[in-house]
Amino acid sequence: MRRSNDNTVDLEVVIKHETDKAYLIDHGGEEEVWMPKSQVRAVEKNGRTATLTVTEWIANEKGLI
Repeated sequence: MRRSNDNTVDLEVVIKHETDKAYLIDHGGEEEVWMPKSQVRAVEKNGRTATLTVTEWIANEKGLI
């Protein structure tokens, strides 16, 4: 995880499923998490993994930081 100055964080995840409104992500924790696309600022796919740039608020709310 990397924090930036614009209140976002970068998360290294595996995207397990995608809908029109959210990503189901495996972040290496005990449970998979639904991440609303409205809170995702950027997605960089790297083969099986991805880097999601998300708002710091949602990362904290979902227990990812």
